Amino acid sequence: MTTKNIQEIAMTFLLVTTGISLILGMIWVKPVLDEQRMYLEESRLQQHQVMRAVDESGAIFTELAYVGAVLAMTESKIIPPANANKIIENSIIVISKHSDRFGRLAQEMNEFRINQKMKK
Repeated sequence: MTTKNIQEIAMTFLLVTTGISLILGMIWVKPVLDEQRMYLEESRLQQHQVMRAVDESGAIFTELAYVGAVLAMTESKIIPPANANKIIENSIIVISKHSDRFGRLAQEMNEFRINQKMKK
């Protein structure tokens, strides 16, 4: 055997070993990449759910602030009570669309407020 033949055999062995290593590396890395992809997708879905909940909460808080302002303006006699009741009823409807429990609670509070006004 000549030196050239030994070099060719060594180069062939090196190329085969490198090829097998690359194939094994790709086989090993693929499940890890798939798992990362699933984790990222799950994170995106959770983030989307959180953002949707924040939007709904923001709408509820906006309506509550609006009702608070209407009540304050009614107490100061800026808005007539009949108009205030209509505005508050509309706000209760909007709150109920976002959260049934908060809607029922707002309705109970409004009825209590109306009953207290009638007692006076």
